Formats: sequence, structure tokens, C-alpha cells
Amino acid sequence: MIFHTFGNKEGKTVLLIHGVLTPWQIWSDYIDSFKGEFFVVVPELDAHTQGGPSSFVSAEDEASRISSYIREELGGKVCLLAGLSMGGYIAATIAKDKDISIDNLVLDGAPLLKVNGLLKRVFKKNYISIIRRSKERDPKVIESAKKDFLPERYIDDYLKIADNIDEGS
Repeated sequence: MIFHTFGNKEGKTVLLIHGVLTPWQIWSDYIDSFKGEFFVVVPELDAHTQGGPSSFVSAEDEASRISSYIREELGGKVCLLAGLSMGGYIAATIAKDKDISIDNLVLDGAPLLKVNGLLKRVFKKNYISIIRRSKERDPKVIESAKKDFLPERYIDDYLKIADNIDEGS
């Protein structure tokens, strides 16, 4: 995991967590909006790193590592914690940490309910197919990504993630 930081280190902290198969840059417009007044932290989650391969263990592991960062680097305080999709689940997990103070919590599309085994297998099979086809630069998958969940300006960042992600993650 890599922590990208922007803005005013003396300001209150905004922490933004991306979702599955989305690059950390998905938060670029928000970073630009907040960085003048706030200290903005954006983790680049494991298996979503663009500089080289890394492995995703679990959302709980990612939450634990981000919680440690908040306690050790941010004095245990966050003004705004926001997460998209899996990032929202991670943010919700962080919010349970009694040693962290969060003024505002935003969860967008966070899967907060338990998912049965069949649905998990369907999701896993679907994500593996998307990753494989993205590595092959399948035009249908790339067009679908642009249409359904990722603005075109982030496609190159997404493809760097796809090239580095392992199927076990």
C-alpha cells in the first residue's frame, strides 16, 4: 500500500479510499478541491498499485493498515473519511476503531451486508474475467469500463493496475 499525500499538512485531514479495479486517481478532482485547505491522504490499495505488483489479502487487512497510518501519522484524527465501493467497506471498518476520531464519514456504494457464497463466486469469476481481458486490452471490456464505472481519463491508470494485479488478489 502506498499513501499519496497532498495539500496543507497543517490543515485537517481528508482521507479518500478508492474501490475495486479503480485507480487512486479517481479522487483527482476532490484532491484538487480539498488540497488548498486540507491535508489529503489517498491510499493506493494493495493489488491496485501501478508501480509494480502487490497482493491484496483482505479488506480488513487494508483497513488495519490504514488505521495504523491514521494513528501513527495523523494523530488518530480525520476530518473526512470517504470510500467508494470496497473502499467504502474499508472506511466503514476503520470507523469501528475506537482509537480513531472521524468527524465525517461518506460511504458510496459500500457493500456492508454479508454476501452468500454463490454471489461471492460470481463476483470473483467476473472480476478475474475483467482482469484477464483488460490485460489483453479487449476493446469490449475497456469500453464497458468507460461506460459503466470509470471515466475515460483514468483508463490508462486502470490498465496499469490490471497489468500488475494477480488473480489471487
